Amino acid sequence: VPEPALRIVETTATARAPALASLGSGYVLAWHDNRVDGDELYTLALSLDFLHTGEPIRITDNSVLDGDAALLPFDGGALLAWIQTDSALGERRAWTRVLDADATPRDLAERITDAESDPTRPVLGHSPSGAVALWAQTSSPEPDVMRLALDDSGAALGVVSGITAEHNASGTVDAAITSGGGAVVFGVLIEGVRSEVRFRAIGETGSPTSAERILSEAPATGADGSVVAFSTGFAVAYRVLADAGLHSPAIRLLFVDATGLELSSLDLAPAAASGGRTTVSVSPD
Repeated sequence: VPEPALRIVETTATARAPALASLGSGYVLAWHDNRVDGDELYTLALSLDFLHTGEPIRITDNSVLDGDAALLPFDGGALLAWIQTDSALGERRAWTRVLDADATPRDLAERITDAESDPTRPVLGHSPSGAVALWAQTSSPEPDVMRLALDDSGAALGVVSGITAEHNASGTVDAAITSGGGAVVFGVLIEGVRSEVRFRAIGETGSPTSAERILSEAPATGADGSVVAFSTGFAVAYRVLADAGLHSPAIRLLFVDATGLELSSLDLAPAAASGGRTTVSVSPD
């Protein structure tokens, strides 16, 4: 990223929750802000130098909050997913929409969950059908990480299914999905008290292929995990909240094999005890 940092979104509104997809020849950016009545979702095409190649495009136009965007490079453009929150009705729904490389909508928006799903910020990955979406559903009696196959227009295929073993999902979820499979990392709450970060290997459709593995082994507690494919396994970052010899919360980086077995770890900078999902990525070199 160039220094000093570039101001990409020029607005006096409060811009939040950005998502970025690399298309090879440039990027598509999505975020939500309150420049008009209610929070609406916007997209913007960027060059490889993060310069505007067009104007911001308003994706939603309604009286509720649209935000928590996720993006996936998809069919020459990007697949956009987001959460629509109706505070008056106490409902949250997930939507998708395919974008062209210039960040303009290609198709109509698709609603992929009902009001009872109450999804958190979604995660997207490629699958043989087109894509797969995952999110945490934490308000149900049996909180779970849910998966749903999507077709090449972003519409739902089949039914939603859970992937956790104990139905105790809590907080954020992240996934790294490749043509050969991948992994999902998610938070759980044990007996309503202890926060853990767990790992589960998944196939290319998002279905589990192995048992869950605890990444924040006792006495450590953790939250807000993220994951990316690295070498023959994965790199995982999470917010370690407490551990032996740890005086304050920190960001912990793990390297694990394809089943989630820890190979090495490193505590990075101190961090706040909360603040949302961490982000881990791998540079080309």
